[in-house]
Amino acid sequence: MTISPTILQVIEQGARVARAGGNTKPYFDRLSDELLQLPEDTLQRMDVASLLESDRLAGQILTRHIRELHACRYDETLNLDQLFFAFPLTLQLPVHLPDNALVTVSVMLSHWLSTHGLIDGHASLAECPLLDGVETQRQLRPSFNSWNPPTTLSGLERASKESTAPRHVAAIWPGALTSTPATLMYFQTKLRTMQSVAPEFTTIKKQVEASMLEVGISLTLFPPASWANGLSLSRIARFRAQLLAQVRAHPLKKEWSFSFVQGELSELTETEPTSWGSFYEETREDMLALFASAARSHNVKLRLR
Repeated sequence: MTISPTILQVIEQGARVARAGGNTKPYFDRLSDELLQLPEDTLQRMDVASLLESDRLAGQILTRHIRELHACRYDETLNLDQLFFAFPLTLQLPVHLPDNALVTVSVMLSHWLSTHGLIDGHASLAECPLLDGVETQRQLRPSFNSWNPPTTLSGLERASKESTAPRHVAAIWPGALTSTPATLMYFQTKLRTMQSVAPEFTTIKKQVEASMLEVGISLTLFPPASWANGLSLSRIARFRAQLLAQVRAHPLKKEWSFSFVQGELSELTETEPTSWGSFYEETREDMLALFASAARSHNVKLRLR
């Protein structure tokens, strides 16, 4: 469905202000107000993909606003509100999946949230991570119905079979918190700064990663994030993990060159470009910032052409 001229104008104004480094809050608040007035089926059929192709920043703004709106819903059964969030992570493929191994992580993370004063309510997590990919590009509306173990496990198993060499993939561990609106608002605000309180997360991170390594699953877990930003954070983590693997494999190599076309990042080599995965919501500015940070961390040069 074509995006209405009014909404498109607000998005474009917000994008221009964002590029200029100005205050985007008035535009983003107005965009949220406009989207809230639309019927659910209109939001679901909105042509976000075309906007991402024509103006990646504008498409990113719209995509994440829609996710943010869908992250909170009313649970009629419990007579409470529910907020969706995600633990970003990276997985190393190929991976063997022992029975119930991933369920253990779900239990560990739920317990950690409940016992460390981060929530005042009931947190439930999916039994398996959700891989970043084509299906999740379109999944603007979270639902536990789409996170059932057969779906996510089959995705992991299929990706493992297709992986002929070790590689990192981006994923999120979906979760939902059920509580009062005031509690959810507090937690949603906390999610935006969760990266800055990482010390609270260090112990459970080590426990989860060690638990998985014992059954042959290599994953790296990150603090919980908002539903709107979880996948992007996992893609950033995937890039950094892949770069670290390359730096270790080629200690004498000090420069990597890449192309970034329509969200696809490829390394430029002497033979042919090598894919480093999709960054379908990220802008060129996002990638330049990621490159600058990663280059400083590993003392290498990263060029984006």
